[in-house]
Amino acid sequence: MKNPDLRVQKSKRDIERAFIQLVNQKGFSKTNVKDICNTALIGRSTFYRYYDDKYMLLEELVQYYTSIFEKLVSNRTKKNYTITSLI
Repeated sequence: MKNPDLRVQKSKRDIERAFIQLVNQKGFSKTNVKDICNTALIGRSTFYRYYDDKYMLLEELVQYYTSIFEKLVSNRTKKNYTITSLI
């Protein structure tokens, strides 16, 4: 979340949490924007202000968590750990 506006950060955080919760409960294919909005307690216009659809939301989350994972792996490999410690 790069936007300094706290309202934007809160809205996006709530959307992301609702999405993850619903995907865990119902699966991706059965999760829709209406459910995400209801769970996040936001209006549909707020969702569409930040995301085109649930696929864009998923893509952003995958990119975000992939970058975190890559940084963690990079930090571990820089410290000269053995292969067994990475496993």
